[in-house]
Amino acid sequence: MPREGYQFNAVRGNLIINDKEVRADNLIASLDGYPLKASVATVTNTSGKLIRVSAAGHLPASSLLAPVPFLKPYISGESDWKVTIDIPNKNNISDLLVSVESRLQGVSSDLPVPFRKTEDVQAPFNMDLSILKEGGLQLDVTFENHYKLKSTRKNNLWRVEMDSSVLKGKVRFNQDFSVDYPMTLDIDMMDLAAYLSQSDEDKNLDSRLEVGPDYFPDIQLQARKVIWKDLQVNDASLETRRSKLGMDINHFEMHGPALSIIGKGSWHSSWLHNHVTSLEMNITSNDFGKFLSEVGITKGLKKASGQAGINWQWYSEPYKFDWSILHGEMLLDFENGHLLDINPGAGRVIGLLNFETLLSLDFGNQVSEGFAFDAIEGNFTFANGNAYTTNMIIDSKVAEISMKGRIGLSTEDYDQVVSVVPGVGSTLTVLGAVAGGPTLAATVLFLQEILGFNRIAEYKYSIKGAWEKPEVKLLVAPENEE
Repeated sequence: MPREGYQFNAVRGNLIINDKEVRADNLIASLDGYPLKASVATVTNTSGKLIRVSAAGHLPASSLLAPVPFLKPYISGESDWKVTIDIPNKNNISDLLVSVESRLQGVSSDLPVPFRKTEDVQAPFNMDLSILKEGGLQLDVTFENHYKLKSTRKNNLWRVEMDSSVLKGKVRFNQDFSVDYPMTLDIDMMDLAAYLSQSDEDKNLDSRLEVGPDYFPDIQLQARKVIWKDLQVNDASLETRRSKLGMDINHFEMHGPALSIIGKGSWHSSWLHNHVTSLEMNITSNDFGKFLSEVGITKGLKKASGQAGINWQWYSEPYKFDWSILHGEMLLDFENGHLLDINPGAGRVIGLLNFETLLSLDFGNQVSEGFAFDAIEGNFTFANGNAYTTNMIIDSKVAEISMKGRIGLSTEDYDQVVSVVPGVGSTLTVLGAVAGGPTLAATVLFLQEILGFNRIAEYKYSIKGAWEKPEVKLLVAPENEE
């Protein structure tokens, strides 16, 4: 079977051939230098007689992937395999069929989920490969008994149908990515969280998997259902084009009941950097609190409508995003929300807002059930694992809070100055106790409630240290309180 890439050598044993059958019970052979035990028998199917070759041995996965060579870089290792080859005779209209089964112990796969696995994990695998008489291949794969893939290849054009708990849909592409033929993905359902969870592993993949932006063909993706944890998006699309510099991401968007994401970007190569990823994106929502809760970042923000605008760049592949290499800007503009107790470790972007520390500067009973705000606005710049802001403002009836300084996204620390101007009728009792002790707290209460000062001058604090436990110091207080 050299045309399919299988080359059996050193075949030894007794083969019986007569006008009724071909049979051999104890053959010894090798495939790519690995020993096999084999047998040959004549069997009859619905279309007539065929010769069935059965073989078993401990083989490298690459040997069995000969008809699909583009998969070889992603699969490595050796395992016990059983192989059956049905060869129809000249009067049998059946196609030549190669059936393979294994538990894949010792084989690792760097393919996307659900076909990713490590070599120490067992995963039942069955593959039926038909060599079509009219030309081409038909490939049916069942993985772990419930992930199914059906595909056909004719003239290098593959049509693939996928059916699993994390991905359902159809894909069409040319096996030769250098050909000007787009890859189209018509997706019924995709569990995005399953793919995003691979990102840390992807950063450590062997260099053999490294590809440039010009490796991929044009991509056209349409998805009717995208799931990310508890978030469900019912309309998503992506369109990319090859360019002289690599890949242009002309357009992508996702729309859900309370969320809209629209953007564009690029993945280029330059003389200075092998990979440059750029991303421009606008996120709008009438309930950011619900969005952050559904994607598992935090449940500490309720309601809040508005938008977030992103213009980012990092010198690596798109799937190797890391805060330490990020450069760019982000604009936040929220209104009419409610802040509860938020752990900054819940997400790097939440760390930008320093909510947990701000809520520790308690404003008396007025925030005992959280901090209601009218607006949150701010611009952030990103460089060297840090985010910087000079104009972050949280406006509420309790106080106006402004933030300036650095937020360490890689190191998870703060170096900020926070200014607080109490609103009309607000009390800063606990805030004063935290920053200046009980004497200052009593003074604040006296000035506001006894002397009728409804709006006191500005307080300033420094916030430094780890996100989990920053050190808060009072820098400036109203003159009457010093």
